[in-house]
Amino acid sequence: MENRYSPDNEVPDTLQHVYDVYKAVYSPWDWARISDDEPGPGIYEGITYYVIQRKIYYDYYFRTYGPGHKTIDPFRPVIANNTISLLYLNNDYRYAIYCFLGSEYLHEETHTIISPEVPVKDTYERYKFLNHFLVFTPYHWGNCWYLETHPTVDLISFNLTKDSAQVYYNTGCAGAEVILGKENNEWRIVDHYSTWISK
Repeated sequence: MENRYSPDNEVPDTLQHVYDVYKAVYSPWDWARISDDEPGPGIYEGITYYVIQRKIYYDYYFRTYGPGHKTIDPFRPVIANNTISLLYLNNDYRYAIYCFLGSEYLHEETHTIISPEVPVKDTYERYKFLNHFLVFTPYHWGNCWYLETHPTVDLISFNLTKDSAQVYYNTGCAGAEVILGKENNEWRIVDHYSTWISK
């Protein structure tokens, strides 16, 4: 039987740079490569699966802004870690996971918007069970989940010669950027910095 959700093994040459930059940046097992702040100490240690975002946006407005972005959907990249199994998120998976987890939450009074609602009862028990294999985190306004394994790449901006790239990513309640340059046909991280956080 054909696996409809396997990695894209035949990426067109015109899109290969997008997949290459994603692979160079995406590293939940080694956050220090792209950030000074982890989403949680050891949050992804010992898990079996990463959940990869359904689509990705890219453009050619490196270090500037311009109208419109291009989209790859579905997006099924490979990553630089062959010890982890990949799940490529789609609407069927999203719906099934939401149905399994349920929607039992307790409102938590805080002075921020970070995690004002936490899972309880059956939702909490199912959440704990799934987190033995992969990591979901409650949405910081409650009644929803971040299903993707962070970081989620919002946009990759290239220069016209495709040898520099700016990656905008988020970890749910915070965002950052990574700058890359291409040397000897290999993408290397040049710099990274945080850009926003929800409080």
